Amino acid sequence: MKKYFILIVSLLSTVWYYSCKDNTDANLPDSQVYIVNADPTKNVFTLYTTGQTDTCFVSVYRSGKYGKEVNATVRTMTESELSTYNTQNGTSYTLLPSNCYQVLESTVSFTKSDDDVIRLIPVIYNPELVLGFQNASPDVTYVVPFIIENSNVTISPTRNVAFIKTQVGLPLIYLGMTGSTTFTYDVSDAVPSLSQTIPVNVDFSNLWDINCTISSNNQAYVDSYNTSNNTTFSLLPSTAYTIDNSVLLAAGKKTANINLAVDGSKVPYGKFILPIQLTASSKFSVSSTANTYYYSFSRTAPVLARTGWKIAYCSTWEPTATAMPDLGTGLPENILDGNATTCWFRRVSSGGTPENPSSPVAPFVIIVDMGQSYYLTEISLTQGQTSSGGVYSYLQGGEFLLTDDDIPSLIASGTLGTANWKQIGTFTTISTKSPQAFSTFRNNKGRYLKINMSNLKSNYAFLAELTARGALQ
Repeated sequence: MKKYFILIVSLLSTVWYYSCKDNTDANLPDSQVYIVNADPTKNVFTLYTTGQTDTCFVSVYRSGKYGKEVNATVRTMTESELSTYNTQNGTSYTLLPSNCYQVLESTVSFTKSDDDVIRLIPVIYNPELVLGFQNASPDVTYVVPFIIENSNVTISPTRNVAFIKTQVGLPLIYLGMTGSTTFTYDVSDAVPSLSQTIPVNVDFSNLWDINCTISSNNQAYVDSYNTSNNTTFSLLPSTAYTIDNSVLLAAGKKTANINLAVDGSKVPYGKFILPIQLTASSKFSVSSTANTYYYSFSRTAPVLARTGWKIAYCSTWEPTATAMPDLGTGLPENILDGNATTCWFRRVSSGGTPENPSSPVAPFVIIVDMGQSYYLTEISLTQGQTSSGGVYSYLQGGEFLLTDDDIPSLIASGTLGTANWKQIGTFTTISTKSPQAFSTFRNNKGRYLKINMSNLKSNYAFLAELTARGALQ
């Protein structure tokens, strides 16, 4: 009894399925064929001058009722037909000369299957010939126009023509990533190791094994990046990463990956950048606009304790407390005392000395002895404050420099001017009582920090505090 019940249910299900399918088919329109993309501005195919032919395809579709074999013939328009089309549609297309391309097939066939809905007609182009015509007549819109000539089913009256417009480009090799990726770590963060891949791409059909050269240790690119973006990155030390020096774009492939591995434990404090550059290839040219990708690492360094810091040299200071009674003395040591209400300022009183003249001329210089040699990543300056809570915003800009030269000995011998200073950054201040932090290049290490104050208002300068971030290594 159970077997009969199952058989009856199965038969009913089958009848229901075919009944629904028949009803669905009955509601479908008759079979038809069509092609799309009548607007060539939306159907632009890029050819590449590789010395080889390029192939694109005309897509022919069928829709409507299935269960029937469908045949259709597609051909290119004649110049007369294209002229008529232009007149009727207000267009000005020009037939691309036939020696620039070849249509391999003209007849397409579809089976009865519901899934058989598209056929591709290959069109083979000679890019160099196409480029010649386009260069000779840059204002002409060359197209290859196709029309469905006949079929054993209805030809769609609104989608029976298509135009292929081509543009010709150089076969360039380029990086598949643009811009940069930034990794930021606070002073207490452990820097994790990471692995990255940067794709090297081509857009043309690649028939060759192409060797690509990769570079990452280029200070000139870092300098250019800093100039363009007003940043203070240093080049990431080569000990902190490994990277492929070359990659192979194998024949038949359009992409290959550059492998980058960064050892987080070897990323120092500071701001670093790594420019990944595609510099050369064994065939074709490297893109001039998509050849570099940047990875940047910003690791905040700790604030350095100023224990033992002292002033090694100052070009001018106010020794008296009466010249500006609301400030007291303008000694350089005031910038290291942790008190923002005291400050250094240039001499304003009379009775100067050769070491501290009464009419000092900018730039004003303070040299701080930090006790040991540091890499500095950031320097903060606090401007002098008035007794009423205002700001002496006369110091407007200057530069920071480092050296490991024996500054006391040079001062004693009168040869301070021979010190080998390395600039690590510049600064431009605003009028505020708050500390102003300035990033510095982590490109030099030194014990002596020189603040060179060159951009002044009315030849005055006031500085309340100086602090720094950095590390011994």
